[in-house]
Amino acid sequence: MEAALPNSAFSDLVTRGGVGPVWSHGHEILRRIFVTVRDRRWQEIAPTRWDSEIDDARRTITMAARHTSDQVDFEWRGTFHITEDRRELGFEFAGKALRDMDICRLGLVVLHPVQSMVGARVTAISAQSEQSLSVANVISPQPIVNGIPKAMTEPFSELLIQRSDVGSLAVRFEGDLFELEDQRNWGDASFKTYCTPLRLGFPRTVRAGTSIAHTVQICFTPASARERLNRFALAGVPTTPGIFPAVGREIRSLSPQAQPDRDSPAWHHVHIVVPGEEPVAALREILESAPPTRIELGIEMEGEQTRSGDMFSLISAYHSRIARLLAYGAHTSAPAATVLESWRQQMQTSAALREVPVLAATRGYYVEFNRKVALVSQVSGIAFPLTATVHSDDAATIADNVATICDMAETARHLTQQNELVVAPLALYHPASMVPQHFPRTLIVPWLAATMIHCALGRITSVTLSEYVVTALASTDLYALPFLSSLVESAGLEIVPLDSDLPSRMHAAVFKSITERPGRILAANVNAQPVRFTLAQTGLKAKTGRDAATGASFAVNDREIEIPGFGTVWIDLAGSEG
Repeated sequence: MEAALPNSAFSDLVTRGGVGPVWSHGHEILRRIFVTVRDRRWQEIAPTRWDSEIDDARRTITMAARHTSDQVDFEWRGTFHITEDRRELGFEFAGKALRDMDICRLGLVVLHPVQSMVGARVTAISAQSEQSLSVANVISPQPIVNGIPKAMTEPFSELLIQRSDVGSLAVRFEGDLFELEDQRNWGDASFKTYCTPLRLGFPRTVRAGTSIAHTVQICFTPASARERLNRFALAGVPTTPGIFPAVGREIRSLSPQAQPDRDSPAWHHVHIVVPGEEPVAALREILESAPPTRIELGIEMEGEQTRSGDMFSLISAYHSRIARLLAYGAHTSAPAATVLESWRQQMQTSAALREVPVLAATRGYYVEFNRKVALVSQVSGIAFPLTATVHSDDAATIADNVATICDMAETARHLTQQNELVVAPLALYHPASMVPQHFPRTLIVPWLAATMIHCALGRITSVTLSEYVVTALASTDLYALPFLSSLVESAGLEIVPLDSDLPSRMHAAVFKSITERPGRILAANVNAQPVRFTLAQTGLKAKTGRDAATGASFAVNDREIEIPGFGTVWIDLAGSEG
């Protein structure tokens, strides 16, 4: 059967491809357990066939899946079991390769929520060693050692996670050795325990008929009532005011069909990347043909042509139209320090060039700036892509990931000592995938609103929406252009978190008006179910409400405000001039 019975006591645990999240004694102790199949390009191959069945009497969930693509074919069967109090659980699976395939990762994965990991003491145990570390608010770096990404830990078969106000989680594995990584490096709100140790090499060949079997046993001991009172300060939503970022859009082509039309929002910039071949000629075409909006200009700075006098003469001549230069390294890497320094010296040769900010940028992920290599060049800041779907595109994962940008921004400032942080692009998927994509259409508006709220609270300078985000909105019957315009027009406004006890996966912030009085609230519900919140403890009074996705007005009151599932609303406040 495709889905578990809705009246089961454990139906909340079943997701397509795995189980989770698991809550016990008021804490999320595990985000997800699943079997991963990643092909030679690191592409996650989701189950093309999935069956699950719950046995309430035995408190078990049986699963069967097959992962098929043009490169892989793997099937498995597994069983998950859990005690009634959800303090003890386990999962075991056995699978077989149905063809020869090259894979980068194959087997059991356990995801740990950030809220229970930050501030914890983690001990990794193997037959050869025992290693302990404390998990900090800042995102753990992932250096490259001998060409291999290094994990947070040495390979282990047991993991002990202890946090005094949460409790102790003991995790024991069989079938392989495992490692731990901080997935906030990719925009995910989780830590990942995975196999096989990356130091053993990838991609690796798995022959047809090869069997893979892994087991995990987990035991949670909750903290005492006294210890639960002494809660750690967590990373997450900042409590200080933020500034809503400038908003631009990506343009992948200079053709008239790809450029913003006159009915589009008044974007602060358009993002265009200079092609690598004949970059001077390409730059001239961009500067002469691009729309009158300012340009966020991406340039791969590895080639000698990009440091020619003609290149700098063009930038100087059009400097007033260039919002910033994003300096890309080769492929997905950040630019080399020597190249950045060469550009910096050239950009100091004239007053016009000095007006153009130069940011180190990557086509890869934020992790490229968190490799334990200092950014020594004197640049204005850094730029990196952001998406909520690096590892999965189910609604729960997307919803959980939206606030991670705050941790990324905090860590970026710690690493670079720079305040200019740019997201370019903010995408539904990055990079574009060749496999089916299932980003829930009804989630696009609340995901975008919630992400922009946290970008503002994290003091991200500028956000560039990918071409696919803009076209996905414009192709629906939603109130897309007015909604996008309202985001663009919010740039530069001070924003503070709504001082209210918000439900889980509910995101809201207050915009201050130019008179320094509360102006309006932007609220986004990334749950499928309606949620309610109150302004009673905030001192704010609601006046009118408007659905950001449809433009429809609705009645509000100070006692309780309901936001529909996957809903996004603007709430004007009493006393506001806006």
